[in-house]
Amino acid sequence: MIDQHFATGQDAAKAGRGFVIERKIYRLEIADGTYEGLVVRVRSVPVGEFLEISKLAGLKDTDPNRLTDEDQDMMAGLFRRFAHSLVDWNLEVVDQTVSPDPVPVPATYSGVMTLDVDFVFMLIDAWMDAMGDVSAGKDQRSSDGKPSPEASIPMVPLSPSPTT
Repeated sequence: MIDQHFATGQDAAKAGRGFVIERKIYRLEIADGTYEGLVVRVRSVPVGEFLEISKLAGLKDTDPNRLTDEDQDMMAGLFRRFAHSLVDWNLEVVDQTVSPDPVPVPATYSGVMTLDVDFVFMLIDAWMDAMGDVSAGKDQRSSDGKPSPEASIPMVPLSPSPTT
């Protein structure tokens, strides 16, 4: 029988395995009055992907009339990566041509592609800001409910460099 349980963090290290981390999930709460109440949960990405996404996100400032086919493909890749990282959201949309009632938008690439581009870029910006904010985890609790151990990493001042 295969054990399907994987220990993470310190439990894994204590069990003699490597220290296992799980991808962070950011809870983006939009405080802007227009979108107040919107909650989006989205996963973090590895550093290499973050750098690629940062480069792709720069395309949003390009004049839409000057976007090449390659630029458009790259932008679609940005939307795909964002959608792939989506966990869930409480987003609904009203499309009067279909129904006067709000309809939930799936947290998928297909769902993202039904939204206004400026709205999606606002979400991507918030996601990028959350991933790039090194102080974001300070007041959060770790997965075991205890405060994050950022202060427990020993830090010592560097010794002065010798002058010649």
